[in-house]
Amino acid sequence: MSVPSVTKELIASILILALLVLLAGCATPQLHQMATPQLHLAANELGNTAFGKGDYDQAIKHYKDALTYAPNDSVIWSNLGWAYLQKGNYDEAVRDFNKALELNPKKKDSLKDALRGKAFSYLGLGDKDTALNLIKQAKLSSDYNNNYDLSLIYYAMGDKEKAWEYRGGKGMVGIEVKGYKKGSSIVVKVVKTIAGGPAEKAGILTGDVIIRLDDKDVAGLMDFVSKARTLVPGTTAKIKVLREGIEKEIPVKVAFADFLMESDPLIAPIMAKSKGETRVSELREPTYLSIVKSDVDELPAIKAKLNKNAYAIVIGIEQYRQKLPKADYAVHDAKIMADYLIKVMGYPEENVVTLFKPVQYLFM
Repeated sequence: MSVPSVTKELIASILILALLVLLAGCATPQLHQMATPQLHLAANELGNTAFGKGDYDQAIKHYKDALTYAPNDSVIWSNLGWAYLQKGNYDEAVRDFNKALELNPKKKDSLKDALRGKAFSYLGLGDKDTALNLIKQAKLSSDYNNNYDLSLIYYAMGDKEKAWEYRGGKGMVGIEVKGYKKGSSIVVKVVKTIAGGPAEKAGILTGDVIIRLDDKDVAGLMDFVSKARTLVPGTTAKIKVLREGIEKEIPVKVAFADFLMESDPLIAPIMAKSKGETRVSELREPTYLSIVKSDVDELPAIKAKLNKNAYAIVIGIEQYRQKLPKADYAVHDAKIMADYLIKVMGYPEENVVTLFKPVQYLFM
């Protein structure tokens, strides 16, 4: 049987992962008992994965499972509150955020997270004054910049003037960006453009590095964000990008930021409810073109019996935070492994987590 050109490192990684997964699925009761202290982390991660896909019912199920192992974990209670918030079950969300606050009233990040969740829950219940007060409490608890949260609340209240004031302007170019250091410089790179938005129409591409906006240098992520928000809708902004080592100046017609505000996950359910709409969460999976297939890409015809107690975490990270070589096709191969576990080895689909970004606590 011929084997296409696949690197030894890739084959080794797949074999090691398969072995770990087999051990996890075939663990004895004693091993399961030993692993119990960590089961809440796995269940919580399953909840986070479902939450990221917009499957809030499944997220709630996994968070509740996690709480059976760690009933006093304030982070999981807070996560459960956020899932209920996204479903529009605001009373349940307030209840769970209160539980998180009761269990961990002093840790700054947890306190801020729960107070913010309560604020948007009360906004959903129509109590705008309490929502605003809770956001102010959240700022006092951790000294975070609450301007954007306030802009969302005022927008949902229908007070656009205050919303734009706290946001820093009403302009939008339709770009999602990330900032990182490249040598001694701070680089702002385009992650994606909004479909049909100003940047896409103008020809800005994913991967472009933004270096200037309207003849002003861009000095980092927040500098670009604040500059873009102050742009005046209807005018044309000049965005200079670096693409494949060549500078290009691209004119972009500035739009109103209403679309961004109304689609923000914090108020999207509230805005949809106020308009009598049903919000549909859409998961956009990456598209992989021209990938050379090998015989490991084809799933065997056999299939094991469903094992409800089998759990697996499949990791496919192509670019690590550390200075390591890029692992080409890691995401693609992780998807194959996940399919193998579900369709061949009998793992329940809801018990298989796929991670495509570094998760700090998994590598400590």
